[in-house]
Amino acid sequence: MKRKVILSAFMGLMGLGAYGQTYETVTVGDVVVDKFVTGMTVSGDNVSLTYSDGTVQTAELSGVSVDLTYRASLADDATASDANTATLANFGGKTVGVSVKRQLTAGQWNVLCLPFSMTADQIATVWGDGTRIATLDYADGEGVNFASQTAIQAGVPYIIQPVNANDEFALDAVLLKNLTAGGQMQAADWTFVGTIPTEQPTGTVRCLTGDGTMAELAAGESVYPLRAYMKANNETAALFTTFSVDGDATGIMQIENGNAKIVNEGVFDLNGRYMGRAVSELSLPKGIYIVSGKKMVVK
Repeated sequence: MKRKVILSAFMGLMGLGAYGQTYETVTVGDVVVDKFVTGMTVSGDNVSLTYSDGTVQTAELSGVSVDLTYRASLADDATASDANTATLANFGGKTVGVSVKRQLTAGQWNVLCLPFSMTADQIATVWGDGTRIATLDYADGEGVNFASQTAIQAGVPYIIQPVNANDEFALDAVLLKNLTAGGQMQAADWTFVGTIPTEQPTGTVRCLTGDGTMAELAAGESVYPLRAYMKANNETAALFTTFSVDGDATGIMQIENGNAKIVNEGVFDLNGRYMGRAVSELSLPKGIYIVSGKKMVVK
């Protein structure tokens, strides 16, 4: 009877789709079946198993056992938004294994928002020792700064600089949260917003590009799942052309032929204006400047 309860529970969990499956180990007699079960019917003392390759096997109920492991799958592409939402609805609040497809660029700053937490050891295992993560610290007239963190919290938007570009990873036993949207971190002029499903933000929005720089999101464009973006809090928000991590500026962003790039040579003010080649050649008023990609204060 206990086995019938297990099989019945398994039947109720099937059909969750490609992004929200259960993974199971099926044993018929003494043989472990290395196939995914897509259908199951119980009739009296017999059970019929339909496998992913279309084959059907019938066996005595007493000779079949199923060990279930919840495994939720999430992805970052445009087509995965609804599937991610369904997955979180199915598995939210459960401790599950999780498979995640999230393409990051190694050695550059990327954005990330996940519906589960990760420890420092898990971050190092997935993206390599030395991977950096940071959350929004301040965003005002003096610029935008992110502060380094050691772990990832569910729903919190981050920037991440991975050592290795691990486009797909799996973790066991994480607490998945049923989040319908990412979290928000608000500063004076800007809010850092995480995305779980795809979002189409309005207003003034800036996003990290593929080469690790900030660029304005065109009207009508979307931000895909498991990412984050910066949204202006008001019409007078200071438009930043650079951001820093722990006070270390990433460089000045310029747009050439529609492509964003970092310019580290020379002296710039916080509005991105070129001041000259070297501090020694300039008479700078008091303020904060970017010198060869580093923040400098003139007193």
